[in-house]
Formats: sequence, C-alpha cells, structure tokens
Amino acid sequence: TAQMSPEIRIKLLDFFKGETVMTGAIAAIKDGYFILVEYELYQKLGEELSCVLLDHEIGHILGDHLNPEKVTPVNGVVLNDEFELEADAHAASVHGHQKTAECLVSYISALWAIGAEYKLYGEEQHKEFLETSLSSGQVKKRLSALST
Repeated sequence: TAQMSPEIRIKLLDFFKGETVMTGAIAAIKDGYFILVEYELYQKLGEELSCVLLDHEIGHILGDHLNPEKVTPVNGVVLNDEFELEADAHAASVHGHQKTAECLVSYISALWAIGAEYKLYGEEQHKEFLETSLSSGQVKKRLSALST
C-alpha cells in the first residue's frame, strides 16, 4: 500500500474482556507506530475492506495525527473530524472513493453487529444504533467527501 518511513506493525487483537466489548481499529504510538484491528472486526470486514481500514489508519500516521503536540486526547482517544477526513482521503487515494465509503459503512455496521452478538443490546436496538450512527453529522460529512 503506502510507502512508509515509520515502521508499521499490524497486530490483530481481540479486546473482548468479560462483559465489555472494546472493538474497532486505532493507530497509536508506543515504541514506534502500530495499528490495532480487533480480530472479529477484521473477520467481518474481510480482507479487502480490512486493507482499506488499515490504509485509513496509515493515513492517521502519515498525517501526523498522533503527534502529541497537535492533539488533545479524550479518555486516551483522539476524535477529530478533519483527521478522519484526511485519513479517509489517504485510503481513497489507494483504494478509491467508492471502496473507502463502503468500508466506512461496513465498519460501522460491523461494530454494532459485534455488540449485538455479545447480547449487549437487542436486535431492535442494533438497527436503531446503526441507523443513528450512519445518519450522524460526522459520518454524513465523511460519506459526502467520499462521494466526490
């Protein structure tokens, strides 16, 4: 995929602990750069969309989004709309806009599906959470940017 100057170590981890499901994908710095993708998420997305997701996370690294001088983490997580758009743009430069948009929708759907499988909520709540997530301002903005 992208040519990288920092070392990228991809680790597939399962974060299931007791009754809590922490699922998703993150890019982080600790003894170099690394990307964590929850294993069940990887399985649900499949290899092709997981590669898109990994390139999105690589976009965070290339965009210097993990620089502690530029970010303010909330509970250890950086949430920044512009960073997400930039990371999406990187993934789209590698995989195309349509495939990156498909990955975003599939990612959100997979996250809620994993929660439902662990019976954190019922099927009706799953549908409601998914619809709410997909219609959120941030997701709409990201999908809109990917539709151009």
